[in-house]
Amino acid sequence: MRKLAPSNAAARLLGGDTIHAMCRLPFGNARLTSKKGRLAATALQRHRQLWSSAVACYMDEVSMISADQFLQSDVRMRQAKMQPDKLFGGLGMNICGDFLQLPPVDKDGSRRSLAAHSEPCGAEDVADLCADAAVRARKQAKEAETQQGFDLWRSIRRVVSLQVNVRAPGVLSRLQAEMRAGDISDEMWETYMSRVLTAHDARLTSQATPF
Repeated sequence: MRKLAPSNAAARLLGGDTIHAMCRLPFGNARLTSKKGRLAATALQRHRQLWSSAVACYMDEVSMISADQFLQSDVRMRQAKMQPDKLFGGLGMNICGDFLQLPPVDKDGSRRSLAAHSEPCGAEDVADLCADAAVRARKQAKEAETQQGFDLWRSIRRVVSLQVNVRAPGVLSRLQAEMRAGDISDEMWETYMSRVLTAHDARLTSQATPF
């Protein structure tokens, strides 16, 4: 089982590695078909050795994985397992995450969340962004990878939605659930406000409190 996550911290918690390291994703705005995105023969050999014994892959924090990176991961796994016609190289995939958490790191608008609307940017829109033909072609090619990533994500049909909050017990769990839904009840609001300390609050000097 290979364990991947977009951030180093999340990858270490899994006991795995980052998606960039394990899938040899191109950095910046490089595409798979660009010079920086293609794997040299020796790099491809090492990549295949890394995945040779793998039968499954656990991909966490999917909210931080952009549409183009999702597509790139699929291609790299196909290359690793030498199964170009099978999704993710035929590996058993477990893709997890929470789209109400962190989105992809996006410095220039090219990293679109898989939860975003997937309608592609039209050629005219891309042309408006830059008059230079070469740059415009690169933007169009990048947009194509993004759209393919959206299509791949939408093709997934087996979905498990977890409904139980296990991060906090009791009333705190309920409060978090209501905050997450954006619908705070009067009861929970009063509970929340009861925790606010005032200047001469008796709880500040009580032996029964941590203060």
